Amino acid sequence: MLAGTTNAETINITGSTAFRSGIIKAIVDAYNGTGGSLTGVAYTGSSLTGGNQQLFVGTYPGLPGTTYIRTGWNGSSEGVQSLYNNSTAPVPAKFIPITATISAVTTGGTAGTNGTLSGGTLYGGATELDTPAFAYSDVYQVSTPVSAVTYNDDIVAVATFRWVATKGAGAAITNITTQLGNALLTNGHLTLAQFTGNAGDSSKTVYATGRYNGSGSRGTELAELGYGVFIPVRHYYLTTSGVAGTISALTTWPNTGTPPSGGTNDTLVGNGGYTSGSGIRDA
Repeated sequence: MLAGTTNAETINITGSTAFRSGIIKAIVDAYNGTGGSLTGVAYTGSSLTGGNQQLFVGTYPGLPGTTYIRTGWNGSSEGVQSLYNNSTAPVPAKFIPITATISAVTTGGTAGTNGTLSGGTLYGGATELDTPAFAYSDVYQVSTPVSAVTYNDDIVAVATFRWVATKGAGAAITNITTQLGNALLTNGHLTLAQFTGNAGDSSKTVYATGRYNGSGSRGTELAELGYGVFIPVRHYYLTTSGVAGTISALTTWPNTGTPPSGGTNDTLVGNGGYTSGSGIRDA
């Protein structure tokens, strides 16, 4: 992976946010191996393991000079497209410049397993486009739009997924069938009675939300349903206000204009979605 370097090397990694936390911890572990030293880290977003970009700087074991490892998490399908398109439109990968300010990271327990990371420098400047060398994906390449070239696949981890309902809905919605899943994603909403079989729930509505179409999690969801990985869906998103996040609107995902926080629009109404699982969790 890191062979053939010169006195300074920059390695760019992109792809699925599902692997983000584990990969970040593994990179920290790798730098701190025998003969190596992690000088510091910069990151964007809410935390070191939760941001969409990270910059690692230091001496990597077995390599001369300074090694920069940059991560720019953009989704499984979009990550594979970034490999194909490299640093050009329409899906380039964004990274923190290697000139960014960095600071030390501390580890609690074993960083690469279930340990915790703290420290680093929050980066608030502009990101830059660059060519990724690797992309982590929840799905095989055949489930992405890239077919002109074939990339090498190596299975390095297992990510598990499940359907979830709004907190408090568990007593009413205890399962979901392929028929209900297909109908829900096609229409965007169904009556609660269709899930419970209770006529009294006919006045209550279940709305669909989910990831944007660059997400491997979305591809897995649609494949499991037999819906079709590339078939458009109809998602809703929440608009909230105030510190407590009071819901002020429930809207079909737009196809134009500014996307909701943490989301990406699409050319088709409803076919957009959240850029991370944490965005869906918060909704």
